[in-house]
Amino acid sequence: MEGGDKKSEIRYNYRNYRVGDILSLREWDGRYRGRHVEVRITHILDDERYLQNGYVMLSFELVK
Repeated sequence: MEGGDKKSEIRYNYRNYRVGDILSLREWDGRYRGRHVEVRITHILDDERYLQNGYVMLSFELVK
């Protein structure tokens, strides 16, 4: 998420995500590359019309 380009992500909701949660996103391309950022969840889309059962779309902002 270099430069804050990534604004959302679809994830299986096995952690019961909540608005305000902080996530640590780590760069992965078959192995962890060492770079990471922290983001705060700002919105959660939980609608089975658009997503598979159990999945949510998390919107987030970069934690400075």
